[in-house]
Amino acid sequence: MDTQKFRIGLEYFKEAKDYTEILSETNIPTLILHGKEDEDIPENFAKEAFQKLGAKEKKLKIIKGADHNFESYLSKRKLIFFSKNWFKKYL
Repeated sequence: MDTQKFRIGLEYFKEAKDYTEILSETNIPTLILHGKEDEDIPENFAKEAFQKLGAKEKKLKIIKGADHNFESYLSKRKLIFFSKNWFKKYL
C-alpha cells in the first residue's frame, strides 16, 4: 500500500493486532490526544477507544489543526501543553 509519505508492506498488515479488547482492563489514568485533521487514523477510532477504556480518570482531546504526526508548530505546542498538564496531575 502506498501513502503520500511511504510504502506499507503486506507483512505489516499480517502482523497488525487489534488491542481494543483490552482497553476495558486499563485502570490507569489515560489521555488520548488525536489530531482533527489526521488522515491516517479516523477520529472515530479515538472516540471508540475512549469509550472502551476502563480507567476512571480518562480524557479524550481532539486537537483542531493537528494531523497524524502533529507536524505544525501550533499543534505540537498543544500536544505538549495537554501532555505536560496530564503528567503533572498523574505522575
